Amino acid sequence: LKEQQERQNPKPLTVEEMWAMLGEPVWVAVKDSDIGYWSIVSRTLIGLAGGYTAYRYKPEEVQGDG
Repeated sequence: LKEQQERQNPKPLTVEEMWAMLGEPVWVAVKDSDIGYWSIVSRTLIGLAGGYTAYRYKPEEVQGDG
């Protein structure tokens, strides 16, 4: 049930959560743009923190092709 709620209303990941997810996929939403994509959490991605918001699941408002 908790996972279903998280999928329906994903919350942005913190840097600490991303460190715990090294090697796992996250949805990356680039700030101030309509660009979003799946990426694997890496030290490089975490180092770019601030230019994007990362989610464990793709937010519903972009569930189509985005």
